[in-house]
Amino acid sequence: MKTVLKSTCLLLLITLLLGCSKDDAEVVKTKYKITNITITQMPFTKPGTSTLWDVINGPDVFMALVTDNNTNIYANTSTLSNVINADIPLPWNLSTPYQTSNFNDPIYIYVMDNDTDDFPSTSNETIGIVPFNMLQYTIGTNKYPSMVSQTSNGVTIKLNLTWE
Repeated sequence: MKTVLKSTCLLLLITLLLGCSKDDAEVVKTKYKITNITITQMPFTKPGTSTLWDVINGPDVFMALVTDNNTNIYANTSTLSNVINADIPLPWNLSTPYQTSNFNDPIYIYVMDNDTDDFPSTSNETIGIVPFNMLQYTIGTNKYPSMVSQTSNGVTIKLNLTWE
């Protein structure tokens, strides 16, 4: 009986030791990069009205990536003029990806209508602001996704990410 018990314990110990590998260890990521920002949905009228962003044609859309302390990371991407619904989605590939190791600070994607070239010229209008809290993507069963999407007030933004 002792021999059977010893053999069973030895077999169990060998199984445990050989069954574990470095691949089973959880890899903790320490930073993320945003490589692409895409507007996948946006309103073409001002909130609560049927008034168009631009009177004659579609809005002249650009976006800004802003941190929680109001630091403009991408203060003004290229402007896409006279956007209509058929133009959606609107992608921006970031030539220099935004990178940070601070998962606690939210980031905000501002979707703007550039009215400085309109006649009469007016200030830019905010179409929408979409917040992202990246900490939520570091926990749970789908940690560190390569794409995340959020919607706020009719504006949906998709971020393409890499985690390191």
